[in-house]
Amino acid sequence: MYNIVICDSDNICLRETGFLVEKFLNAYGPEYTVYECDSFIRLKELLMDNVFGLLIFDSKIINNNISATGFISDLNERRFGPDIIIMSEDENRWSDGFELGALEYLIKPYEPEMLRQAVLYSAKRHMHLDFDTMIRDIDGRHYYINGRDIIY
Repeated sequence: MYNIVICDSDNICLRETGFLVEKFLNAYGPEYTVYECDSFIRLKELLMDNVFGLLIFDSKIINNNISATGFISDLNERRFGPDIIIMSEDENRWSDGFELGALEYLIKPYEPEMLRQAVLYSAKRHMHLDFDTMIRDIDGRHYYINGRDIIY
């Protein structure tokens, strides 16, 4: 299972990003769950209960004097390990994304194609970690399976 969390204080952008991520992954095929939250408190609750392959953050979210970049830095220090996409309205802060090891730094309003490329890149990386084999049925649909799930 590939879990994604999107954290943005702008509810319209949060819903739009969630819609686009689900649209991109529906076409790709892995099992996934997209979680949406608008605060770090909710994000911390989600992190306690789930393992995420991708975190998508708005850089302006602030909670208890912790910025999104400060929070991501803390995750990296703990070797949490998910891919990170940072969204921002400030194009001059792209170096924050570079320093934090972000997969992508998107300037709002972002191009959906840039988000699509980053989300699918992350999904493909995690699919290889979780599954050994891809099979295709006669209709051309792809299924990803773990070799341990095959019973002889």
